[in-house]
Amino acid sequence: MATQMSIGEIVRKEIAANRTHLPLFEGTGARLQEILSSQSFDVDEVDDIVSGDLTLTSAVLRASNSSFFGGLEKVESVRDAIMRIGVKKVAQLALLISQKQHFRVKTPEYAPYVEAIWRHSVAAAMGAQWLAEKLRLADIASKAFLCGLLHDVGQLFVLRVVDDLRQSKRHRFDPSESLVLEVLSAMHTECGEELMRSWNIPELYCDVVRHHHDRDFDERDELLVLVRLIDQACNKLGIGPHPDPDRVLSHTPEAQVLRVSDVVLAELEILLEDALQIAEA
Repeated sequence: MATQMSIGEIVRKEIAANRTHLPLFEGTGARLQEILSSQSFDVDEVDDIVSGDLTLTSAVLRASNSSFFGGLEKVESVRDAIMRIGVKKVAQLALLISQKQHFRVKTPEYAPYVEAIWRHSVAAAMGAQWLAEKLRLADIASKAFLCGLLHDVGQLFVLRVVDDLRQSKRHRFDPSESLVLEVLSAMHTECGEELMRSWNIPELYCDVVRHHHDRDFDERDELLVLVRLIDQACNKLGIGPHPDPDRVLSHTPEAQVLRVSDVVLAELEILLEDALQIAEA
């Protein structure tokens, strides 16, 4: 059986060969990401983008009507959703949902992993923005949303590479479940950063992707600290491929740096569980 190191080497060679592509932001996703990055929320433009795609419209309406947003009246159009939860929230929901198509693999055994990564990404995006707003860090709330969505993109990319290897005839490649998880954990920050740079994503997002698991981190970087805390909160709840149920959030350096109270941490856990409704929209 191949060793973990040899599997890592095979994956790295596959990445270097540039045979696996992950065009996360293209088409509708690219337009929505541009709007969210510019902070220019034109109601008609967002309405037109979402309403022009029946699948996207249906998913946005399901998400808008979920208990996550706590509405009493059912929304029946994109314009109604914009009026209830705001144009920015609708644009963010549409961006999230538009990315789900990329969270797919060909190997049936890997489907639970990619689903877990998807759920983790959605919960992290919604949770990071909520926590930023709760801590009165409104100036980074939108950035926190995108960082939450993208911080583990390296896991998706590495899994897609492993999936392509399983499907190809170039290698005799059939790693165990534990080795797949170890490769995802070991390689995703480095590969995620490289992928983000290939998309010309701004440096601050690349830094979060690269450093969100570092033992030592810059406590002055509020965006990084916030995403690190959200990542741990998701893992504590089993949202993602690397559950960590024994994690005590209040004891983490991140919670202490941000001065997050036990009450807010409890609210955060409830919100993350509720955010899974968005992942299923």
